[in-house]
Amino acid sequence: DGTLMVDNMCLQKVNSFDLLVQDMNRYYSHFREVGSSTNQPFDWDVLAANYRDEALLVESNSTAFGLVLVDMLRHLEDIHVQLSFGGQTDFVPTYEAVREPRNYSPLFTKIRQRLDPGSVFQNRYVLGREGSIGYFQIKSLLDMDVTPQDYFDRVLRDFKYLLDGSDAADGIILDLRNNGGGDELRAREIASLFNSEESVVYGRQLLRAGYDIDDFYEALPERALSARDDGMEAYSGPVVVITGNDCVSSCEGLTMMLRVLPTVTVVGNYTGGASGNPSSVLLGNGVSVSYSRW
Repeated sequence: DGTLMVDNMCLQKVNSFDLLVQDMNRYYSHFREVGSSTNQPFDWDVLAANYRDEALLVESNSTAFGLVLVDMLRHLEDIHVQLSFGGQTDFVPTYEAVREPRNYSPLFTKIRQRLDPGSVFQNRYVLGREGSIGYFQIKSLLDMDVTPQDYFDRVLRDFKYLLDGSDAADGIILDLRNNGGGDELRAREIASLFNSEESVVYGRQLLRAGYDIDDFYEALPERALSARDDGMEAYSGPVVVITGNDCVSSCEGLTMMLRVLPTVTVVGNYTGGASGNPSSVLLGNGVSVSYSRW
């Protein structure tokens, strides 16, 4: 008759700390990797128990509660675990990856000095050429000042400098060495500049969901790169992509997209290994926690 009957239902209020612990216990994806660099065993329940009393004492104070969580979650050593608290809209990282210092500035200065007049120098990218070879340095896939579409419209306008009819670049160097990631939508748009295939699979994703740390399911559909639908032909010449340890997050996604294309060769060092596809959980006291899901 359309009536739903539920017997023995019990609603129980859960404090903000326990809500976070339970949520991450089911959905956080990198527990297996925690402590792997030092070969130390890791137990999420033990870590949470060590901080629970302190957190509950200050639960009503968003800032104090958030600082306790920052101290606890830093043990995950994950750059995608971030918090927003105390009325702030920006997320605060709980961990900063420690990598070998690399000062790219002298190198990039020399490269820019060699580029022809007419080269484009934007805050997030450099687009130019030396003779018949194009150079495209992408510093970031994130620009909070413009929408993803506006960002790419600007890139597309400047990229045509390398496609100037009979004077098109014979090859392009795509430099991602110091790209800290940002937005995968921007990465897809940039990769599409070099793709002429209707659909090219570049990855599959496993999302964590379950109480065992190895409970993952394969999310559909496959991650695929599509051809452009605006009438612009993809660049068909050879492309060399340079990567490095500072290429992380969506930059690694961009590298995955590019490496499956037949005209692209990837060279350089390993990428940083910090992709997470984070999602957020909003706690009752106004604290929001973002963490890795794949």
